[in-house]
Amino acid sequence: MNARHVVGSLLLLAGCRPAAPVPPTTAGRAVLGTVQLRVGPLIQGFDLRADYAPAGFITVLHPIAGALPVPVAGALAAGLADVPFVRDNEPLPANPVLFETPVGVVSATLVYRPLGEWLVLDHLDSELADRAGPAFHLSLHRARLEP
Repeated sequence: MNARHVVGSLLLLAGCRPAAPVPPTTAGRAVLGTVQLRVGPLIQGFDLRADYAPAGFITVLHPIAGALPVPVAGALAAGLADVPFVRDNEPLPANPVLFETPVGVVSATLVYRPLGEWLVLDHLDSELADRAGPAFHLSLHRARLEP
């Protein structure tokens, strides 16, 4: 076997082998957006930043224009940071999600939409199990990736 055959065989093998995996598209390191919380006629806005971390997303909300005084809105923002605004692109939990609160059992329906490699919360509707009507509506607007 001469060198041309060896080189030709290697080139043929290299051409037939599967291509190296393409790295996933850049997902960005954070999701930014505006959150709107509606409780009855009250509307409060928050700036959202959810930073990617290997163990999950770290979410920080800052109050912006709204009906609540800044200290109340700030406390509410800290509580809302536990809402899963951004998720890995994996199977979602079944709706509705039930959880205990000091005022009773809350039933929440979460709807997500894709954004790059992740899923972002489109909206969340919740209600108290023993009361008619929604307890609150939460929605994410202008969600975008920060590189």
